[in-house]
Amino acid sequence: MSNPPEEKNRSVTFEVESVLDAIPKATSKLFDFLADCAISEEEHFNLRLSFEESLINAIRHGNRLDPALKVKVQMTLTEARLYVRIDDEGAGFDYQNLKDPTEEENLQAYSGRGVYLMKHLMDEVRYSRSGSTVEMVKILDQQGQ
Repeated sequence: MSNPPEEKNRSVTFEVESVLDAIPKATSKLFDFLADCAISEEEHFNLRLSFEESLINAIRHGNRLDPALKVKVQMTLTEARLYVRIDDEGAGFDYQNLKDPTEEENLQAYSGRGVYLMKHLMDEVRYSRSGSTVEMVKILDQQGQ
């Protein structure tokens, strides 16, 4: 994934405790950060779902709900794109061999849809550090701008 262009960037970085109750506050920070953007309801939904799924994965699967471990969130906003990077302190996962949640044998599975949804709702999703880092990009269709 390419780095955000330098012109007219705004960035914020913060840490999230590895407890699921921390997700609503982190999500509020995302939308506070985007307060100046006139995004559609659909984009709002897609961003919220992707952001929360990535945090759930980092907290539950990466950091194993260990409150001593942190999740680092970096967000950069350019004129037309939002870049989000989420790093956990876990060992990672095999992101290249995930089960397809749309296949018959996986339809009733309790989990396994988050990465699939993120990849379909964001414009780019990439993993690094053996799966301990996810980078997402959303091209913003700013209404009326």
